[in-house]
Amino acid sequence: MPTERESFKQVTNFGDSALMNKLEYNLKTWFDWAFLRCGAWTNVSPPLPGAYGGDFSVLRRVEDRSFTDGTVYETARKDWVWETNVDYVDVNSTTQNPTSPASVFVNGVLATPEYINYPQGRVVFSDPLSTSDVVTATYSYRNVQVYIADQAPWWNELQYRSFRVDDSHFQQLDNGSWAIGTNHRVQMPCIVIESVPRAISRGYQLGDGAAWVEQDVLCHVLAETRFDRNNITDILRGQFDTSIWLFDNDEVANAGAYPLDYRGEIVDSSKTFPALIDKDTGYRWETCRFMRTQVSEVEAINSRLYEGVVRLTCEVVLND
Repeated sequence: MPTERESFKQVTNFGDSALMNKLEYNLKTWFDWAFLRCGAWTNVSPPLPGAYGGDFSVLRRVEDRSFTDGTVYETARKDWVWETNVDYVDVNSTTQNPTSPASVFVNGVLATPEYINYPQGRVVFSDPLSTSDVVTATYSYRNVQVYIADQAPWWNELQYRSFRVDDSHFQQLDNGSWAIGTNHRVQMPCIVIESVPRAISRGYQLGDGAAWVEQDVLCHVLAETRFDRNNITDILRGQFDTSIWLFDNDEVANAGAYPLDYRGEIVDSSKTFPALIDKDTGYRWETCRFMRTQVSEVEAINSRLYEGVVRLTCEVVLND
């Protein structure tokens, strides 16, 4: 006889994150950390010229109606690295770490801004600076940016040529791709994670309500070069049969343990992916195994846009 019950299985509170949302946040956190562990970041210190000129360490003045004019500056590449103790071992067996936290300079003098927004690559000062002031920074940016599909509740736009700091539009406030706010810009190469309503559930064991779930997640890879598209796609494809621990992002939120606050400022740089899944001091939840990976190409209208999709089938056991 089937067990009669008055409430849903695997649900305690309607407002809690369920599997699909947990997978998106966990995969973004894991991808960010795993890319750092293979050296996918660039250290910037004044001066760091671009391949065609310009300087990655120089910040541009930003016009944002949410702030007083002259208080916000940003770099060409967003998504600064906030994590510490990455300990990437390079080909020379030398341990490397990103530059974190960042340091900001005004006219060459070390400054203390009100805060730094790491995801947006922005520096916010409490008092306006003069238009003649030169703001530079020592920081690291991620070579591959990772987004969740519905991370922003408004429109986003792909930004081309974000590595071309020699572009004259970089210093223009009302023209060019940099005139679009960083919260609307998606810089390439990038991965956009999307849980899709395609899953298989079956009983895990007799005697309880545990379920064995196979949930599909799409990883959309967008790049300006075929090399980057192929490289990132191959990295994701190669993760089949890999298992990772997941953390409970609701517990992280309830404990106030997120590493960044609502402004994108560092709260605790030690709260990296390994810390969040630590069995003793973290917020470990369930295991996830990538049981299958499938690669498909998307036909792009723009010849300068290279796209690919990696479908990850994630196997998770959900307890009642």
